[in-house]
Amino acid sequence: MKKRHVLCSLMAATLLSAAMTPAVAALNWKDGALANYYFTYTGNNGGIESVTASDTNGTFNGEVKEGKTITTKTGTIAWRDSYTNVTTFNVDVKPGYKLSELKGNVGDAKFEAVDEDTYTFHFTDKGAETILDKVSFNLETEKIEYTFVDTKGNPVGNAKIGEAIKIKNPAEKEGYTFEGWKIPGTNTTIGYTIEDGEQFTEDMIASADKNNKIEVEARYNPEQCPLTIYYCVNNKNDIRETVNTVADYGDEINAAWLFEHGYDAKDYNLITGNVLTVGKGNNEVYLVKTEEAESGNLRTDYSITYAGTDEGVQSVTYSVNDGSPVVMDLNETMTVETSKWLTETHIDFTVQVIEGYELTLDCPGTDDYVKYLGNGTYHFRITVQGYNNTIGKQPHFNFKLSTKPVEVEPIEEEFVEAAVLVPAEEVTETVEAEVIVPAEPAAETVEEVVAE
Repeated sequence: MKKRHVLCSLMAATLLSAAMTPAVAALNWKDGALANYYFTYTGNNGGIESVTASDTNGTFNGEVKEGKTITTKTGTIAWRDSYTNVTTFNVDVKPGYKLSELKGNVGDAKFEAVDEDTYTFHFTDKGAETILDKVSFNLETEKIEYTFVDTKGNPVGNAKIGEAIKIKNPAEKEGYTFEGWKIPGTNTTIGYTIEDGEQFTEDMIASADKNNKIEVEARYNPEQCPLTIYYCVNNKNDIRETVNTVADYGDEINAAWLFEHGYDAKDYNLITGNVLTVGKGNNEVYLVKTEEAESGNLRTDYSITYAGTDEGVQSVTYSVNDGSPVVMDLNETMTVETSKWLTETHIDFTVQVIEGYELTLDCPGTDDYVKYLGNGTYHFRITVQGYNNTIGKQPHFNFKLSTKPVEVEPIEEEFVEAAVLVPAEEVTETVEAEVIVPAEPAAETVEEVVAE
């Protein structure tokens, strides 16, 4: 309990005592000869903030200094309220301490905790009956041991007020350097690192829970890792500029990161389209700018850009006139030079999709036809020829790929009406039996052929 709470508690106790019992002015000749009781606070072993006392007869109310003696009084007329007097002591300990023992000439008095840092004990005196009229007490305290736990509740260290912190480092985390422990959510420790061997202070105690546990979180700094940025035209085989730099481990390299760190990404796209997460190994980013083939006099060049995809597409390759297959990544552009005569050039694309998915092609300037080859493999072809500026010619193509699960038609089950079997005795319908009459011999005469 904080100091201001203790003072409020003591004020409340004083007011309660005053309300229940007569004030000091009530101790007069009607109470008989007054009996004195003496209480000496001999000392403590450290950790005591303050000691206060008050009695129900109102003969003392205030702080008790170490080494000092206070006196309370009772009446000696048995039927008077002042005959019984209760003297109560309130002990406020310093943060990080607890009261452990009440020593001295205290009879059977015992202390009890009011809250986390306030304790109380009392003595009851009755007129001249009390044998123990001179009390002397000494207060013993112990330091509280606090336990540091990580955000998962695992103990990582411990400490006592004014002593060196004992705390261990967490397990190594790939790509990061451990910088120390921090107590989260407290203004006094923002940016403050708790280190092994550092002195444990009161501001840390403010974060302890009722079980004397203090949650700490590990602070890490990401390591800097090498990053290479390649600026390409059309595809990664045409690198125009290389930039060697560094990035923090775990950074995601995208257009926003490039802009924030001062790298030009205007008019560029990431080859593959996938955001690179910086790791410990080689980190390479390919940025590509598309240069489309333009229509022009005597120009026979054409270009095709892989402009869109989804997660169902696994790979794309192409070949020109049945040549060797070339892998093509998202945002790359292939170019082809054709004959100026009427000879056709075929660019065949092979697309592998997830098994159970079907492919849809979106390529303006073509019929968007794809052929299924089996095992999740599809094929489509773009054919070009001659000069690219003649009527009906298109010098540049963009194609996008999308997939969706193959719809499986449900199997129709033939409906068969079940026959209802009725027990014979329940059949009430009369059925006429058909009488079968044996056929009579034919009237036709049959001649017997007699062998001569």
